[in-house]
Amino acid sequence: MTYEYNSKILIIDSCENDRTILQGMLEDRYVVDVADSAEDCLEHINDMIPDVVILDPVMEGLDLKATCALVRKLNKEVYLVFLSSLTTLGDTIKAYELGADDYISKPYCPIEIDAKLKIQIENKKIYLQLLEQKDLATGVAQSALESAGEMGVIIRFMENVGLCESYDDLGVSLLQSCEAYHINPVIQIRGHHGRLNFRCANDSVESFLLERSGEKGRFVESTRKLIINNPSISVLLRDMPEVEDSHYGRIKDNLTIMLNAADARINSLGLEIQIEEERESGLSETIRDARDSLAQVMNDFHDYDVAVMEKIVNFKHELENVLLSLSLEAEQEDELMDYLDSFFKEIKANVHLKEVIEVRFEKLISNLDDLKFIG
Repeated sequence: MTYEYNSKILIIDSCENDRTILQGMLEDRYVVDVADSAEDCLEHINDMIPDVVILDPVMEGLDLKATCALVRKLNKEVYLVFLSSLTTLGDTIKAYELGADDYISKPYCPIEIDAKLKIQIENKKIYLQLLEQKDLATGVAQSALESAGEMGVIIRFMENVGLCESYDDLGVSLLQSCEAYHINPVIQIRGHHGRLNFRCANDSVESFLLERSGEKGRFVESTRKLIINNPSISVLLRDMPEVEDSHYGRIKDNLTIMLNAADARINSLGLEIQIEEERESGLSETIRDARDSLAQVMNDFHDYDVAVMEKIVNFKHELENVLLSLSLEAEQEDELMDYLDSFFKEIKANVHLKEVIEVRFEKLISNLDDLKFIG
């Protein structure tokens, strides 16, 4: 707020000599106007809205009470001086009752009037300067408080952004931060698997606008709206303050800071998702290969077991034929055949070991299938 100190003085007096003296003494330093009749004075007061009024309270036809009331209505800080030939105590008291700030008797000393006006106007300047400084200090304090609150929003967002484990978490956190500034946001995150919109449908005008707005630059501004674009995220801010409002610039700057952090987190989330997908893909492929290998080993083991049993059976038949050709005594032949039967019985008794191995193989393959399902 800026104050003008070029004081305006209105002289209301029917005496031409008094008007001439006062006007000539003051007009080189102040804006001076004169009214020489009661009919003209109200018009002059309305047009000028003076800071100082010097009037003769006994001017013919002057409604003194109405005049003083109008002067005070238009300017509460006006310096009202009565310049009168009436010098009694009663006249002075009446003047002050009507709102006069000073009462000077005629004949007057021009130097006295000049000195009083200098003091009064200088005091007014000092008062207005103090008022301006007060307003400035109040504005600075208010701005500092608002900035501190806004900085708190940024700090909280920065603390939360690193903890966001998904695009949904990030979008909700940014929505809450925008609402702390009393603005209505629409957010679009362009992540690893495509677009994700907050506060608008995927086929809405807002979604299309945000998707294409990056072609128009980092900032797209219109009446009460602002779009801020980053490579991986765009935000449409509705119900923004006017551009001339200091809040507009602060919101724009603060949201830019938060969007930079959000953009970096979107990129890191994309890398984490990609790495996890590659890990799951690699693990699934490894499990599949291991399962196939174990199944093949189990088949090979079964084939080997069948082949061994066939060879043993064939060996037994051939050995029986050989024994017949050797013409052994019956006692020797029975002894040898009993030994072979005992040998074959021992081999068949170990069939349970094969069954145990097969069960273990089947369990291992089942566990690999479960691990693949979990991955």
